[in-house]
Order: sequence, then structure tokens, then C-alpha cells
Amino acid sequence: MLCSETTTIKDFLIEKQIGLGSYGKIVLAKHKASGALYAIKMVSRRNVQKSKRLETANIEKRCLESIDSQYVVKLYGYFEDPLCFNFVLEYVEGGDMFTLRHELVPQLPHIFKQVVSSLAYLHSHKIIHRDIKLENILVDHNNNIKLCDFGSAKICEEETSTFCRSSYIGSADYTAPEILNKQDICHALDLWDLGIAIYAAYNGHGPFYSLNRLQVFDNIRNCKYAMVETIPGAAQDLISKLLKLDPKERLGYNDFSTGYSTILSHPYFN
Repeated sequence: MLCSETTTIKDFLIEKQIGLGSYGKIVLAKHKASGALYAIKMVSRRNVQKSKRLETANIEKRCLESIDSQYVVKLYGYFEDPLCFNFVLEYVEGGDMFTLRHELVPQLPHIFKQVVSSLAYLHSHKIIHRDIKLENILVDHNNNIKLCDFGSAKICEEETSTFCRSSYIGSADYTAPEILNKQDICHALDLWDLGIAIYAAYNGHGPFYSLNRLQVFDNIRNCKYAMVETIPGAAQDLISKLLKLDPKERLGYNDFSTGYSTILSHPYFN
């Protein structure tokens, strides 16, 4: 790890802010000793206390320390100070999928194939991301992806299952019906979010979008949405197979141990 007990933010030269979230900001910073560039995620203690989400930083740290995948942003170090929990992360020179969505359209099958592989890795390690969305998928200049933001993740402690209790968390448009119905969640929650992300990548927003939050939730409970002509036919078919109210009916439900081969064999990826 890059950081030690004596590491502080003064060991880095902050060049610019590159991201802003509910709990803090992300800055591009140069490590003074090595000259290497990192993305430092600075999670505000005050913000997580106000949101009663004190476990956020610890969950993200546990996840990133345990993950070794080419599809997940790498944690190089971690340190705390009176104001923030600080994550020293791999800097992905490119941007997130939401920002780059217009120029990425021709590459979307290739990009989402990597997202599926990243989910297979996480789920085989009993981690449910719970916040798969375009903003949390980074893409470099070679169209390689890195998942980020594990503050909402759930680590299923039982070795035999990826079922666990969950409260509402994440983005309203991406909320899975099992969350709204206060049911146990499993890895299939991320498959629901994958379907929404594919839809949003072509359309700019998800299938259940509304300015009225309650209408969004009503649309989700009834799986009420319409396809749009900007979404190719194969993508429409894949989305419809992922957006199933019953988690067990979602494409790939029984398949993460084989790398989600049933999803990757769908015509959309060919």
C-alpha cells in the first residue's frame, strides 16, 4: 500500500477536482515523492454523519482491499484525517459513461461485456455493488472499464449465499423492485441495474424515469416502461430479459459461477 500511518494530504499536490458526490469529492493529485498521479476520493466525515451512513467508508475500504480485478478501480492507499476518509485510487484517464455516453455508442457492446465480467467477479466473491449506473463505470481511452464507488456495496457474509437483508440505497431510477418491496436482495439486484444502465447508455436516462419520485417507484413496481428507437433491437431484447420483477427470472440468475456465460452469449454481444 502507498500510505502509512503518517500519510497526510500534504504528501500530495492536488491538481484539480475531477468528481463530486453526495459524501465528498474526488481530486486528481500527484504524489510528491514519486510523481505518480492518483485519484483521491475524499469522503467527508460530516456528510456521512448527517446521512447516518458512517459505515460507507469502511464498506468501500473492505471491498476495495479484497478485490483484485482488471475491471475494478484499484486502491493504492487509505488514510484518515479530522475532516475526511481518503482513498488513494487508480486514476482512469477518460471519464465516466454518463459523461461520455454519446461518443461511446458504437463501443457499448464491448463496454458492457466488461461490465458483465466485472459483476461475475464481484458476485463470485459475495459482493453486491448495489449502485451500478453509468456514473460509476469509468472508461479509459482504450474503452476499458473500471467500476468505482463501492460505498453502497453489500458484502454477504454467509459463504453459501448471496442473499442478504438490505435497506433502500442508491439512485431512485435504478432501484430494484425487491428493495421497494422490502425483500431480501441477492446478486440479481445488480443485473436489474445492468438492464437500466444499458437502456440509459442509449437513451440518456433510464426506462422508469420521471420527475416525480413516487411515479418512478410506481413504474418500477409495475415494470412499466417503453422501448425507444434509439436502442438497437438486440439491446432491447437483452434489457427485457434483465428487467424482470422476479429476480430469479433475470437472465443469468443461476450463472455467475460460470462468468455469466448466458448473458455474454446473448446476440447483443455478438
